[in-house]
Amino acid sequence: MRVKDIISVVLIGFSFLGSAQIKGKAKNLVGTWQYESGGGYEVWKMEGEDLMGYGYRTSKSGDTVKVEDLKISRVNKNLVYTLLTRQNTESGIKVNNYKFVGNRNKLYFENVEDEIPASVKYTFGLFSKQKLKIVIKYSIKDKALKFKLRKLS
Repeated sequence: MRVKDIISVVLIGFSFLGSAQIKGKAKNLVGTWQYESGGGYEVWKMEGEDLMGYGYRTSKSGDTVKVEDLKISRVNKNLVYTLLTRQNTESGIKVNNYKFVGNRNKLYFENVEDEIPASVKYTFGLFSKQKLKIVIKYSIKDKALKFKLRKLS
């Protein structure tokens, strides 16, 4: 009977530890992704238990500027997507922080705190994990913004 108790404790411990790890499709984001239209790229990497991403835009003069910090973490059975953007305004830099909740099996995230943007969806190519499409909806009525990316590394 004692051996069964030990096995039960070990299995419960592993399930508890695994509940916070990023799994499945989200792990395919790791790497550098360039926008097919040019003008920028995203870099994703695992940092501890979280996926951290950084969005960069390239100006016409060739300067590269970091414009967003991205994070995908797992909370219970849901993925949480955090988007932190920086915008230059006349009064200085405006920082926006948005949180989205997604299903653990899909990379579709809905904004739970604000109305705008409403959702963000990441989809990999049907036959290739080297292609990625990001669809951003600002509201149900508005046309979605679609971005195609290809993996560089």
